[in-house]
Amino acid sequence: MIRSSTLLTVVTLFLAWPSSNANAQFRGAIRPPAVRTVAPKPAVRPAPNSAIAPKPKPVTNKPTRAIQGNSLKSNKPQHLYGIFKTNTKSGKTSLHKFGISGGPTKSGAKIPTAIRKNKLAAGRDYSSRAISQVSKLNKQAAAKKAPVKYSTRVLKRIPSQPAGKSTSRQLVVAAEKQAVTKHAVNRGVSPKGNSRPSPAPFSPIRK
Repeated sequence: MIRSSTLLTVVTLFLAWPSSNANAQFRGAIRPPAVRTVAPKPAVRPAPNSAIAPKPKPVTNKPTRAIQGNSLKSNKPQHLYGIFKTNTKSGKTSLHKFGISGGPTKSGAKIPTAIRKNKLAAGRDYSSRAISQVSKLNKQAAAKKAPVKYSTRVLKRIPSQPAGKSTSRQLVVAAEKQAVTKHAVNRGVSPKGNSRPSPAPFSPIRK
């Protein structure tokens, strides 16, 4: 016969002993968890006709078109020049033409030696545009063996004007027309080298 106390002890030990499932859970608890590797998803390319907003084009500030030098809108410095004709025999000098330009000018010691030596610059200032015309006129005179010599000088300079005012080109055009008109009033005719501008209308001088 088994004593009741012994039976009770056996039952207690049996109930206290962990089951196989419990042992498995216990052993799993102390093991590090398994690392699962996840394959990266392939990139999804949008369909050709998918509704995706296009990227905005970069804004570029294109430079404005340069104003032509002879335009009345030009406000770069201008000057009025005169070309003079000298008779090498009599020494008499007369005005051949007026001209205007927004090109470069030189004065004083900056005048090239060849121009100063040949006395192409009649004054202290000269216009690059006028010098090219004077050189051409002198070559033509030499070819004809005419006793004349042409020279030039700057008569008036007009700087750039403030905004809202007449441009420097407008002012120099007006100055040229005024000079031609004054010559026509004093001499009765426009300068020989000026086909334009025409002198402004004026009343004939009564003698």
